Amino acid sequence: MVLGVERGGTSMVAGVLRALGVNMGERAGFNHEDPQFLVEDLEKLTRRIRHRNKESDVWGFKVPRLVQHLNFFESNLRNPYYIIVYRNLLAIADSWQQRGAGNAVEVIHHAVDYYGRIMDHCKKTRRPVLMLNYERAVSGDEGKAEAVNALADFLGIEVEPANLVRAIDMITGDGMGYVNLPEHFFAVTAMQSQPERQPLDLQLRTPELVGPNGWIKYDTFQEKLTFSRPDSAMLPSSFWLRVDLDADSSVNLSTCPLRVYFDYIGAFFPAHCARPPVRKGTNYFFVETSGQAKALAFGPLHVPARMRINVQAYESILDDENRIAVGAISDNVRRPDAR
Repeated sequence: MVLGVERGGTSMVAGVLRALGVNMGERAGFNHEDPQFLVEDLEKLTRRIRHRNKESDVWGFKVPRLVQHLNFFESNLRNPYYIIVYRNLLAIADSWQQRGAGNAVEVIHHAVDYYGRIMDHCKKTRRPVLMLNYERAVSGDEGKAEAVNALADFLGIEVEPANLVRAIDMITGDGMGYVNLPEHFFAVTAMQSQPERQPLDLQLRTPELVGPNGWIKYDTFQEKLTFSRPDSAMLPSSFWLRVDLDADSSVNLSTCPLRVYFDYIGAFFPAHCARPPVRKGTNYFFVETSGQAKALAFGPLHVPARMRINVQAYESILDDENRIAVGAISDNVRRPDAR
């Protein structure tokens, strides 16, 4: 269990563990949080623990609010190891406020409560405990390597040089936000325009969603306008997208934006979606992936929603990445970016 406070470094540590090969949940996205454990129903958690025990010899998860159920996990996890991440309280409060959540006093009180619960548990447990200093872990190459090696030693993992580099790359500078696993990398940059490029064949896989005159009525989150390459080829590591969008008058795109999803594991889910600014009319995007994405899809943030979406893809050339710096459309929405 990775323990700590929201915005306190738990995602960073969970990402390092994933990079070291620990199963932290198949659907753990770029915040490295297993959605199967985003519940507080203890019966459901018991069933999911049993399932994960059958699935893996070594596995883990991080969901900071589950610190309220440490006695339950002590009794129900077969061999728990606790990793506690500590971060400066004012830095935690600042990170929350940058995302428009809470005020400093409320956040610090919340963090003190969580850390207090963790320390109370540490006094009682006989299980292994590792305490990790967030500020030290992000303090340059030496601090990053020290943190990764401490985690590997604690868990008894032999780290190959390539995996050490991979794990260190999951640690950014202080407060730099989430970092995706290299194989799940994606970025969608909104652009002012698009250069002339050769068409890229993307095939629509969900034509049943498209109604009269091209309108799509999204009734559930599972419904997504999905595209893939012919012959099950992976999406390129970079390409252009032109998206012509219209939306019903009841849809406010500032509160119900269109999202771009990527399939890396045979499914689409929120942790693998990009949130570029999208407006009615013609939109241009420069898309980057790891080269291991199986498909991409489009769906609204909220349902029901009625939209008309026309998608065309184009190849990129080597120099296109340099266009991002001068042609990108600024996005003022505060949120962590997938890397």
